[in-house]
Amino acid sequence: MNVPDLHRTGHGLVLRWVFAFPRMLSDAAAVLAAGIIVYIVLHFLLEMALRALFSTSSFALSEMVSYAVGAATFLALGHAFQRNALVRVQLARTALAKLPRARYLLELVCLGLTAGCGAFVSWFLAQSVLRNYAMGATSYSTIQMPLWIPEAVLLFGIVVFTLQVIAILLETVLLGPSALEGPPGTDTEARRA
Repeated sequence: MNVPDLHRTGHGLVLRWVFAFPRMLSDAAAVLAAGIIVYIVLHFLLEMALRALFSTSSFALSEMVSYAVGAATFLALGHAFQRNALVRVQLARTALAKLPRARYLLELVCLGLTAGCGAFVSWFLAQSVLRNYAMGATSYSTIQMPLWIPEAVLLFGIVVFTLQVIAILLETVLLGPSALEGPPGTDTEARRA
C-alpha cells in the first residue's frame, strides 16, 4: 500500500496487516473461484460423456453448476474490487474531476455505503447459514444438497469483499484527497496495485 510513513507511526505493522490481510483473502478466494470454474467445465464434460457413451446423467448438473456459478462470482468479488475490475459509475467522478474535495467525499460515501451493504448482506447470509444448518435444510433435488454449504461459500465471498472495501476505505481516509490523484478511472489502479 502507498500509505505514507506507516513505519514511523508505531501502528505501521498493524496497518500493513489491515491492508494485507484482505488482499491475501481476496487472492485466495480468487484462486478458489478459478478452481470452481475448472470444476464447472469438468462437470459439463462428465455430463456430455455420460450422455453420449452411457445414455445416463449425473442428475446434478444444473443444480451443482448453479451453486458453483454463484460461489465463483461471490468469491471473485474482493479480488475484482481490489484490482478495480468491477464496473463503477464514472459519470459523477468525472464531473467532479476538477473538484478534488467533492470527489474525495463522494468516494468516501460510496465506499462507506458499499461496506455497509456488504456488512448487511453478510449478516443476513450468516443468519441463513446458521438457520439452514440448525434445521438440516436440503435442496429438493435428487442430490439433496445441504443448503448451508453453498450459502456458506457465498457468505465467505461477501465477507472477503466487505473486508476489501473496508481496507480501501481506511486507506482512502488515511491518504486523504491525494488517494484520488489522477484522472477518474485510473486513480484507484495506481494505489491498489
